[in-house]
Amino acid sequence: MALFSQAQRVPILPEAFPWPSRRHEAAQAEVVNSIMGETQWFGWWAMQRMVADTSISLGAPLEIIVYLPGSGSTTLLDQNTPFVQDLLAGKMQRLFISCSFMNVTSTGSSVRPSRYSYGNVNSPHFTGSWIKYAAEAANHIGNVARYYAGMHQGTRIVLLGQSMGSSAHVAYLANMHPQSRAYFNDLHGVDGKIAGALVNAPTQAGLGDYSWNDLPRNIRGMSDMFHRLDPSIKTLISYGDADEYAPPYYTSRVRQALKPGSPHYLLSAGPGIGHNWMTTAAGRPKVRTWIDQLFDGTTITQVDGVTPAMPGPM
Repeated sequence: MALFSQAQRVPILPEAFPWPSRRHEAAQAEVVNSIMGETQWFGWWAMQRMVADTSISLGAPLEIIVYLPGSGSTTLLDQNTPFVQDLLAGKMQRLFISCSFMNVTSTGSSVRPSRYSYGNVNSPHFTGSWIKYAAEAANHIGNVARYYAGMHQGTRIVLLGQSMGSSAHVAYLANMHPQSRAYFNDLHGVDGKIAGALVNAPTQAGLGDYSWNDLPRNIRGMSDMFHRLDPSIKTLISYGDADEYAPPYYTSRVRQALKPGSPHYLLSAGPGIGHNWMTTAAGRPKVRTWIDQLFDGTTITQVDGVTPAMPGPM
């Protein structure tokens, strides 16, 4: 497998598409190379790492996974990560693109485009933060569509997120910042290329032991985004049954916000499974199964990989 890294600055939208109110200063980051030989110099730094098989053909349809990490991530995933290796195994035309987001660091440089006090007892998330995250997710997805999806008409994208990165994808799919989504979709036709999304454990700030979070506020905020999810993009929302940041009461409540008849699923990752299960040896095959089902357009199954899952509220 080959690794390509790219440091770019997030483009500032034209005045007709106002950017979220909080601007970010560019952080120091290393420019390794851009696969298309282009560099943007318009906003703050964002890093992307693309992992691909060396035999990939850029003239054929691609399957692109756009991954946004959780708030606890300290590095971008690369070709040495078993999680990435499992998702790419046997798929010569599949790319894995890990994005710097929130408080991720890469190549020893500080790449922290946004810090909204996630997990901070003094400043839990409010809706305004998700509007900003939706804009940042739109930039990453739009950038991928620009550089890679444009290489072949049949190329498709699956959005993959963990924890806070999942919530950012949800905010994007809920169109929480419509200006940025409209801007990138008009430029690159992004929505038409998205085959689906797998978002694990999205929460509106970590629920922890309830000591500082307003649980009803969390339920209202995430339920609103679940209700607004794009009806044309199949979205798989997964939670472990023992998720310490999203207990069963929380997930059962937010599930009711999924619209009947929508192509959206709330899936259990299994009993006794906590928040960070996706990258474990037991979790990776489950993620691979769901990612393959999204790309192939086949029946979405429950965690056993056999029983068909039911979309919408239950």
